Amino acid sequence: MRAMNLHKWFLSRILDGNHHYLSSSWVSAASPDTELESEFLQGLERVKCGRKEQYVDNKLEFLLGIGLGQNKATVRCLLLIYSTSDQLQERFDCLLEMGIEYSMLCKRISMAPKLLHQSKEMLYEKVNFLCNDVGCSLDCLDSYPTFLCFDLENRIMPRYNMLKWLKEHGLLKKLFSPITVLARSEKSFMINLYSVHPAAPKQWLECFSS
Repeated sequence: MRAMNLHKWFLSRILDGNHHYLSSSWVSAASPDTELESEFLQGLERVKCGRKEQYVDNKLEFLLGIGLGQNKATVRCLLLIYSTSDQLQERFDCLLEMGIEYSMLCKRISMAPKLLHQSKEMLYEKVNFLCNDVGCSLDCLDSYPTFLCFDLENRIMPRYNMLKWLKEHGLLKKLFSPITVLARSEKSFMINLYSVHPAAPKQWLECFSS
């Protein structure tokens, strides 16, 4: 319920006297989606075939524990994250402490599981750069959680520092989206810079590019 941001709604129903929501008979009365369950079990079996079963089970325990369901999105997460369950929990808790809402964090992990590959220290540095240097709020991660997946020293900082230079010199008339700044290849990013000013790519290569 918390992962879906329904915990307050659920609690209000309990406080209003709907105690049957807590009974095992109400849970068992809900008809399961057998097709969805079958897809999950088949996907889980494929993951376990290629990796140690105990390792997969530990990661699955973490994902189910934070509120992700038994579905294809969770199977995809299992394929893309490589850390131990303890490390994953530590990083999850770290992001919560930084102020990211629980349900939004679960959603972001479903969208970009690799954001949990970073250490606590690196996650803090990236969030700090996003908020203090780029000037964005944590809400920016709602639409583009993969921001946390890019290399800070070699990708995020050089590109945003280049945009900062353009802005300081009165050349940047519009803000670039995070996708334009980070996801584009070096060549595409330079084309975007050229559209701002013909001399911008030269400045990028000489002063900012890693």
